[in-house]
Parts: sequence; C-alpha cells; structure tokens
Amino acid sequence: VDVASWFMMDPALRREGDVHLVDEDDFTELAEAGQYDLIIGDPVLRRMAKNYKGIFMERYAFSLSGKAG
Repeated sequence: VDVASWFMMDPALRREGDVHLVDEDDFTELAEAGQYDLIIGDPVLRRMAKNYKGIFMERYAFSLSGKAG
C-alpha cells in the first residue's frame, strides 16, 4: 500500500513508496503511470486521471484548504 497526499505527512508514519503531491499534475502522472491496480479516493480524482486503467474505489473526502483567513 502506498499513500499519496497533498497534506503534510508525518515522517514517523511514512513508508517507502509514499508520495507527497505538490499539485494536481503530480497525481495525474502517478495514477496514469500504470503502476497501481487500485486507487481509493474522492471521485474528483477519477476525473483528474482520465487514462487510469485500474479499479477506482470512490471514498468521499472533506474539502480542506491550507490557507487561513
């Protein structure tokens, strides 16, 4: 299992293969590279990776922003 996230990742919990994403293109490239059979994520991610050939399991996520006020 690999984790890909735009959010901070605690170094103590990170494992080899986990990816910190910087922007949307990072996710698209990762998903469409063909190395994953299954992606679990918010449905909007499926639209971002139109050429992903594996199984996509939809799990809704709360919208969050890193900007305050």
